[in-house]
Amino acid sequence: MKENYLAVFAVLAFSLIAVAPAIAQGTAEQNASEAGILPDSFLYDFDVIFDDLRHFLASDSYAKVKIDIEIANERLEELRIMVVKNKIDASKRAEREHERVLKRMQSEIDSVSNGDEPGNEDRIQEIEATVNAHD
Repeated sequence: MKENYLAVFAVLAFSLIAVAPAIAQGTAEQNASEAGILPDSFLYDFDVIFDDLRHFLASDSYAKVKIDIEIANERLEELRIMVVKNKIDASKRAEREHERVLKRMQSEIDSVSNGDEPGNEDRIQEIEATVNAHD
């Protein structure tokens, strides 16, 4: 059963990679941002699934936090673009995804904070600095 899930995720990841060049030729506004696929696109669900897969496959809680920071920044940029374009439903969708990633990230930060691995103090300081720069 696990092999079936991995096969499905592999197909989805390959599909996103194959479609990426076509998406990259989007509008100048999209190219200028780090938003990637926007919530008003039919491909947005695949983008969310791909990002969740990246999180799932990360080696440890610290790596998951780093990935979630990237994803949260992407979702925030998507939200900004949708607000500028006055696309209310897509804005709400981006906001929900951003909040979901932040909650997941907080859980992973707690795991890093409670861990006994060497270097955790340095990792926590780096995470805090990154999050504070985001504010």
